Amino acid sequence: MNAKGKPGKGAAPDAWPSAVDHFDGLLPFVSAAILIESAKSDADKLETSLKWFRERDGKHLIQRRDPETGENVVYVAYGDGVHASIRKTASSMVSDLRSALDHALYDAVMMTGGKAGSGIQFPTAKSRVGLDAEIKRKCRMAHPALTDFCRSLEPYEDGRGYRLWAVSRLAAYAKHRRILPLVPRISKIVVRTDYEVRITLPQQRPDENNEVEIFRCKAYIDDKVGTAHGISVDPSAFRFGDQRSASVQDLIQEVEGAVAGIQTVAQGISRLKK
Repeated sequence: MNAKGKPGKGAAPDAWPSAVDHFDGLLPFVSAAILIESAKSDADKLETSLKWFRERDGKHLIQRRDPETGENVVYVAYGDGVHASIRKTASSMVSDLRSALDHALYDAVMMTGGKAGSGIQFPTAKSRVGLDAEIKRKCRMAHPALTDFCRSLEPYEDGRGYRLWAVSRLAAYAKHRRILPLVPRISKIVVRTDYEVRITLPQQRPDENNEVEIFRCKAYIDDKVGTAHGISVDPSAFRFGDQRSASVQDLIQEVEGAVAGIQTVAQGISRLKK
């Protein structure tokens, strides 16, 4: 033990506090629930910010003639981009979701007779093979039923639980790199005109002028043009692919379901031991 009454560096797992002591007065899975509620609160803030962003930005259209093709090029011009406060809220949300997974698995290990220590984390990986290695490394004190459940979630890039993998990637970036890079993203374009229009959207993010090309036509467009847009993670930093896109609510529901499943498995193990 060191001067603060904690196990010294390199102490064996048996030297760590008991499961009851280590819960710090919180019942099992309460910590994970608190973190999920915090993430939901951040999600509400993001929705409010997104509404304000939609009302403020994306309404200004710019048209320029392309000197090489002679086409009229139409751009959506954004104002100041995504404010840092929105990025910070998103970063806090994914960090809480990632921590909720870790806390839930930790409580499950403690509830089922495991020993407290630093080697308990919810496993995610890029591939199924990588997940097996992560389970061995991060769940070595967990009951086999718990590791089987984690494996069944398929929390890897091409698995059913790819959103859990995405949460881990985003949280790691927010923790070790910078607050999450968020950019405007156009999801829908409506053009009411008699001219032939060629939708382009060649860019997945605004250019250095904070503009996004949306379509080209042969003449100047003075008819009605409408766009629907939101905010997404910068695709140049995270290449998740459109087929693996997920909303904020999708991420929360996925984590909430995983935590509930971990709790159910742990309670079942505990009942069998009685």
